[in-house]
Amino acid sequence: MTKSRIRAAGPMGLLTSLLMVLGACGPGVGGTGGAVDSADLAAFGASAQTVCGAAFADRLGCTPGQAAALPDGQLAGTQTSVYMDRQQGASLLVVFSGNSVQLSWACGRLDFVGTWGQASGNAQANDQRFFGTQMAPGQASRSLASLTVQPAAGKALSAVLRDAAGQIVLGPIELVPTTITQPAACGEGQASPPASAEPQSCDLSLPNSPGVPFSPLQGNLHGSWPAQAYVARTADEWAALWARHDPLQVPPPERPVVDFARCMIVGLSLGWGSNGCSGVSITAVDETSDALRVSYRLNPPPPPDVFCTAQLVPLIALARVRQSPKPVLLVPASN
Repeated sequence: MTKSRIRAAGPMGLLTSLLMVLGACGPGVGGTGGAVDSADLAAFGASAQTVCGAAFADRLGCTPGQAAALPDGQLAGTQTSVYMDRQQGASLLVVFSGNSVQLSWACGRLDFVGTWGQASGNAQANDQRFFGTQMAPGQASRSLASLTVQPAAGKALSAVLRDAAGQIVLGPIELVPTTITQPAACGEGQASPPASAEPQSCDLSLPNSPGVPFSPLQGNLHGSWPAQAYVARTADEWAALWARHDPLQVPPPERPVVDFARCMIVGLSLGWGSNGCSGVSITAVDETSDALRVSYRLNPPPPPDVFCTAQLVPLIALARVRQSPKPVLLVPASN
């Protein structure tokens, strides 16, 4: 494993320093690719690319026509754009600047610094990613890692952090734009939708196949949920279920708003997972003549060489489906 030239600073100190440097540039300063770490790119056999050509460039601060005005060999980059995780809030910040990115997660004691590039011999744009290094609990030095970023619904982004072997370290996480410029401590600054948020629909125009269309419930679901199945067909039922969980946050997040005229909420909690690789997800919803079958799956155990952050993770999965009076059955996925 190749060591990076980046000093192994803690996540909070590293990101705070980065934001101070970026802030000193002042508003209106266009980003460039000046922060390229050629050693990390070379370790992956990758070449530097302009992030302003990525599929999510319209979510960043890229200036149209900037590339034509730059000297030969200099890559156009983005002005500083800051995102936070929809569930963790400002305790997990992602800062894009130039052609580089910094991810810092206080609760997971994890950070990543990388440069946008593309592995040699692979011309598919959707394989481009940020190549760099990560620092996680239990590591004596930084290790190679890469961050994949894709556009998500609305103005959001979806990101996955992987180690050098391609194993998932974090994600997928949903990132939303923020004006916050300082990372929050663990347990503070979690994202909360405003009380006037539009009700979440069932997204029936984008059905999952096969089976009944469903969409994961969006919002800050972090906290302690009683281990049980969950079904809410009305706003009152949903309010009662929401009140049963302890968000473990001050102030507590707002309850997600759902269009119960068309949708209902189904899901389950399995208590707590023992590390950052733990998780549960709803994989399918099928309707039979007498029931609505909701399939779920626990994250499989990671390979022995994959590092999982030391933390308790709530095993909660909730989804929106179209209204149905039939009984709801939660069943483990068969494959």
